[in-house]
Amino acid sequence: MNSSPLDRDDVETVRRALNGCADDLMSTPPDGLDPDYLQALEYIGQGGGVQWPDTDIIGYDLMKVASELEPGSSRLPESIKPILRTLAAAALRRYAMEIEQESGGVPDAGSAESADVERAERLAQQTLELSVRVDARRWSGGWELYALGSVDLVTQVANFRDAPAMVRDLLETDFPGADFSRVAFDVQIIDRTGPSCDGRRSPTSTGR
Repeated sequence: MNSSPLDRDDVETVRRALNGCADDLMSTPPDGLDPDYLQALEYIGQGGGVQWPDTDIIGYDLMKVASELEPGSSRLPESIKPILRTLAAAALRRYAMEIEQESGGVPDAGSAESADVERAERLAQQTLELSVRVDARRWSGGWELYALGSVDLVTQVANFRDAPAMVRDLLETDFPGADFSRVAFDVQIIDRTGPSCDGRRSPTSTGR
């Protein structure tokens, strides 16, 4: 998935959802939180190696994300760090439910409330999706894989077809607690001029 920049309505929806979630985290005891929030917080805690994360800190993190969103340039899910995405998606789903409740149930088709609900649900789905670009460079033992094109996120694989699984293992090691099981990997062969293992030039097409 190649995400497009958020428009003004998208940004406003995400801001309202994240700030609402932040308010809940900082003012409500755990036993009063939405079950989806609790599940996401347990996930965050596991990633940080603690039983329960500091909800005030998580709340401030969400508000910071919300404040930094800009129409026309910010994208989902890239604007939200992986460890917070499950919670952010839960916040957007909760926001959609609140709109439905305020409208007395399922909003009328074509209404402003219906559009708001559809937008929040779409953004929640976007938040949980990710397409990670991987630059693949041929070497004598197979392929060097650069996640996001970064020299700090590099792994190697012998068989090109195993590239997505290898990069997923790398990211889950480097970002403990983040779930990359539903991530799509866009593997781009960038060493197009170098010789391949069988002596021919590397292909110019991309692979997954």
